[in-house]
Amino acid sequence: MRKTAILVLAILLASVAPCWAQTEAGMSELGVSISSQKLESDEAGTDVNTTIINVLYGYFFTDAIELAGNLNVIENDFGDTETTQTGFELQLKYHFVGTIASFLPYLGVQAGVYGLDDGTDELKGSSVGFMGGAKYFVSEKTSVNLEYNYRMMKLEDEQDNSYDATVTVLGIGYSAYF
Repeated sequence: MRKTAILVLAILLASVAPCWAQTEAGMSELGVSISSQKLESDEAGTDVNTTIINVLYGYFFTDAIELAGNLNVIENDFGDTETTQTGFELQLKYHFVGTIASFLPYLGVQAGVYGLDDGTDELKGSSVGFMGGAKYFVSEKTSVNLEYNYRMMKLEDEQDNSYDATVTVLGIGYSAYF
C-alpha cells in the first residue's frame, strides 16, 4: 500500500510540476538542439547526410516575446566530400502564453549570416526564414523543444558565383531558463 501511495504521488507530482512553468519578462533561455536529415540530391545523384547543432541564448522582453541569438554548426556529408558550415542568426519569437499550462507553442522569424568551407572553396552568405515549434516544460525551469525551421540561404564563393538553397529542418532540443 505504501509503495502504491508513493508511486501515485510521484506520478501526480511529475504531471503537475510542468503546470507551474511559464515564461516571464526578464527571463533568459539557454538552449541546445540537434537535427539530422538525409537528402537525395537530384543534381549530383548522391545522398547528403546533414547534422545541425544549435546553441541559443534568448531574452524575454515580455512574457511572450523573445529575442534570441542562435549559433549553429552544420556538417554536410556528400559521401566523397564533407563540408562544415557555421552561422549566426537573430531570431524573434512570439510565444502563445497561457494556451496549455506545460505546452508553449511559438512562431518566429530569423535572419543570419553563414560561412561554408569545403576544403577547396570558401563560401559566405546570408539567410532569412521562419520557424514554428513548441516547448514542453518538464519542470519549472527546463523544457524539451520541437521546432520546424524553414530558411532561404544565399551563398557566394570567392569567384562571386552565387548559390541559393532552401533548407527545412525539424529539430529537437533542450532549454534551461533563468
